Amino acid sequence: MSKSSLCHTDLVQLQTAASNVQYSNTLDFMIFNALFIDFIIQNSFYN
Repeated sequence: MSKSSLCHTDLVQLQTAASNVQYSNTLDFMIFNALFIDFIIQNSFYN
């Protein structure tokens, strides 16, 4: 199984989405950051 490469692909997709989205709501931005940080923490266990 290549869990780490799958997570890396997801990470790239998240970064791409982050660069393309214009945030009109600070709360949305905070929620996205919280989810992104949570993803990083979970991903770190596979490296």
